[in-house]
Amino acid sequence: MRLDKNFFLKIYGYELTWPGFAEAALTKLQGAGCNKARNYYTCIVVEQQYNDESVLKNVAEWYVKQDFYGKKVNESRT
Repeated sequence: MRLDKNFFLKIYGYELTWPGFAEAALTKLQGAGCNKARNYYTCIVVEQQYNDESVLKNVAEWYVKQDFYGKKVNESRT
């Protein structure tokens, strides 16, 4: 089994859905002899959260620029 970035992102995704999953998975990986799994997971989660924050920041900036209340409908709905 390869422990690559996608593997740890899947664990992170399951952790978001089922809290406690990552701890159980990392404990089993350490029991199987992968002592650096927790460090890899932490690095990948921090990187993913940073990327998510930057995307959300861009979306927030776009949303602020929108003029939702300034537009008016020319015809009334009947």
